[in-house]
Amino acid sequence: MMHHPLSAVLALRDIAFTLDDMPDKTPAPPTSLIRARILSGFDSLTSSLGGDPVALLQRVGLSTKELENPEDCIELEKVVRLLDITATSLDLADFGLRLGQQKDITVLGVVALIAQYSATVGEALAGVGRHLPYHSPDASLLVAADPLRPGYTLISYQISLDDDWPRRQAIELSYSIMLGFLQLLTGETGSDWYLQFRHAPGCSAVCYRNYLVEHITFGQAEDALSIPQRLLDIPIDTRDSRLREAAERFLRNLVRRFPLDVTRQVETLVERQLASGGGNLQRVAEQLGLHPRTLQRRLAGQGSYFEDVVDRVRQQRAHTLLLETALPLAEIASVLGYTEQSSLNRSCSRWFGMSPNSYRKNR
Repeated sequence: MMHHPLSAVLALRDIAFTLDDMPDKTPAPPTSLIRARILSGFDSLTSSLGGDPVALLQRVGLSTKELENPEDCIELEKVVRLLDITATSLDLADFGLRLGQQKDITVLGVVALIAQYSATVGEALAGVGRHLPYHSPDASLLVAADPLRPGYTLISYQISLDDDWPRRQAIELSYSIMLGFLQLLTGETGSDWYLQFRHAPGCSAVCYRNYLVEHITFGQAEDALSIPQRLLDIPIDTRDSRLREAAERFLRNLVRRFPLDVTRQVETLVERQLASGGGNLQRVAEQLGLHPRTLQRRLAGQGSYFEDVVDRVRQQRAHTLLLETALPLAEIASVLGYTEQSSLNRSCSRWFGMSPNSYRKNR
């Protein structure tokens, strides 16, 4: 995979917009959104392969004008369907992988600055994960120890896609970008990395090895990449704590002034850190660069309240843990951010009309 040198990836002055250039407000999103820069290079690649990018965009309800400003918001479903329709139209099962080869971490816009100026690979991943909701409120990056491979770390890029959306091209595009980013930061080829996808393969094993890594499995429970844990400690050549802090301040200002969907951003942050206090209004507000009262006001403007968001996230997580795992109730309570199991019992009675044990038995 060919990628730009990290030193040339991005600089604050290279951001192709200023706060004054951006629209006064982002429309309240009826559906999932993503920044338009995810499709940078789509038109040139499609044309080079003999396709008509304008016609393909029109088929999903998009136009080239909507892609002119990379920070504008477009519907995630249209992006997902565009990639699938283009692959089918061109008869290229590897279209998402091809598009991924043309991209690097700059596809995340200003979020890339935080990674570029981080001290280590691990810090870069944490920074990207923390601010990924700016790129899309439905996206998250989870980093945890790999339970199946001692000494390995599991990195899972997740984006909420409806069951009836054709997901393969979009997921392979995303992981192609992530692989290139990590190969660039670590200086490694990934010969001992392990990639897994939920979907079935769309092209040959040789095809996947050419674009990604040697060890790939399909039909798994989740999409994830497993890399040696030692790689997280590799220092980044362009590290600069002052510039990283400046980038974080800049991004917090963007989020504060031009939010995509603050409710989804809060849901993402709460879900990712529920067990460690993610249900705390003060903490989430700080992460979004907002005063707690301002955050509550933004949520109210979208017909929501912080406590309701936390409760909804807990209910969804409780449903999954009770029905799909055998975890003890005390552990489930801890994962949900409760200090006592009795709190879980009361919540389950309110959510499901029965105790946690009864809900589990009635599955």
